[in-house]
Amino acid sequence: MADRAPLIHDSRFSRSQFLRLTAAGVAGASVLGTGLSSVQARTSEAPKRGGILRLGQVGDVKSFDGPTISDNNSIWTMLLIYDQLTRPSADGLSVEPSLAKSWDISPDGKTYTFHLRQDVKFHDGSPLTADDVKFSVERCVFMKNSQWSFLFPGFKSMEVVDKHTVRAHLTGPRAPFLSDLALFGTSILPKKLVQSQGEKFFEHPVGTGPFMFKSWAKGNQIVFTRNPHHFRSPQPYVDEFRSIVVPDPNTRVLQVQNGELDIALFVPPASAGSLQNNPNVTLHLDNFFDSHFIVIQTQSKPYLRDKLVRQAMNYAIDKDAIVKHFIFGYGEASGQALPKMFGGSTNVHAYPYDLAKAKALMAKSKFPNGFSTTLIVDASTAAPDKQIAEYIQQQFKQLKIQLNIQVIDDATALAKTQSPNYEMSIGYMTSDIIDPDELMSFAVVPHGGTNAIWTYYQNPLIDKLASQAASILDHQQRQRIYDQINTIHHDDAPMIFLYRQGSLSLTSSKLQGFKVLPTGNYRLEQCWFSS
Repeated sequence: MADRAPLIHDSRFSRSQFLRLTAAGVAGASVLGTGLSSVQARTSEAPKRGGILRLGQVGDVKSFDGPTISDNNSIWTMLLIYDQLTRPSADGLSVEPSLAKSWDISPDGKTYTFHLRQDVKFHDGSPLTADDVKFSVERCVFMKNSQWSFLFPGFKSMEVVDKHTVRAHLTGPRAPFLSDLALFGTSILPKKLVQSQGEKFFEHPVGTGPFMFKSWAKGNQIVFTRNPHHFRSPQPYVDEFRSIVVPDPNTRVLQVQNGELDIALFVPPASAGSLQNNPNVTLHLDNFFDSHFIVIQTQSKPYLRDKLVRQAMNYAIDKDAIVKHFIFGYGEASGQALPKMFGGSTNVHAYPYDLAKAKALMAKSKFPNGFSTTLIVDASTAAPDKQIAEYIQQQFKQLKIQLNIQVIDDATALAKTQSPNYEMSIGYMTSDIIDPDELMSFAVVPHGGTNAIWTYYQNPLIDKLASQAASILDHQQRQRIYDQINTIHHDDAPMIFLYRQGSLSLTSSKLQGFKVLPTGNYRLEQCWFSS
């Protein structure tokens, strides 16, 4: 999701100023509108084993304890050392087997029986058992400080049938359940080690995944070695993987170009054009389930409780200009909270830039003479988000809205946004699973632990529809319900919908097999170095 609780801030954009970009006349074709794909170096070679893979990360891992964390750096790293019962397909359209080789679902949709692989061992050599699965899944669901129990309403228990079979019992049908089990929080851990070591286990985690933990120099790098007994043998191909903290996106790009890194995540869109013709690197453009917006605390101030004001603010912002001049066309304007995924609605469009309509709505509102409000910007992303905020600040002046921009450090920004004592905050969220229920629960309805991603928005009809959609197994029926939800949410405008963006990554031209999945993570076990 994002710095998850999915509201996340990250250094993804150019440092160029808006006016300078406007004068330059940068082209702004929407990459998302035409579909994204990885621009891969072509090779006829078969995958080779060996080498050290160095990946430039935005920040360090906070913890390897899945149920307790919500930041992407931790999540995406964790998915390389742990496995789950299921996992999303590479295209983000379906769920496929992982530690569970197959499963059966009872006719009433309340019981799932999972048949485990029998050739799986943890990194310490101990065999995977049904006991480990029961322990790990129930830990995510029932642990007191789990951040992800909201995804498992109606989960009763996990029953051990035999050494290689587990059975999940639910109170009723739940369409997202197989997708929920692909969540990093349900990663399967060795029960005996966790119970004997307690918190110390997560300082030297053990899983069944393709890479094994070796060392951690906090704030600098984490080193992992190849798991020679991984059940997807011959993967992984590389001998070692190093997750290196390089906060500045331009530095990450330069380090790939000069050979210090093999992968740079979150390439600044301003740099993408010049990188495409460099024979020493490969630019990857991948579909990514993300959504950027300004969250509005809809209950904090009377002017933000006014739906007409919130609609006016949406009409007053030229989202197409933001896509064109700040993310250089690597995205598209959005009018809904959900990313471009199942559950998102093709018939719910971005609020068009219409200043006359915005002024008319303000005139009809209780605040025709405007007001003063404050927007929080995370200092770690001040370059991109502050530029966008300053652009919005200028547009709001035409509605007599004075937008004060408060740039504060990451921890303070997150704490302020999570409290009821703020007005607006700029950020984004991503989806950890391929089912829309996670983000619906997190960002649209109030019971996902964040008060509708800290908008404090409540609509009883949406709550009812979201619950109904999660209990219906028919794909098309669910989509029709999500279309209703997205239409209502768009109209109520508890956030200023901005844009969706693809994933831009850079790799050495010798690195093959790299791809960012729609869920944001990457399967480095599939990567290898060509000659």
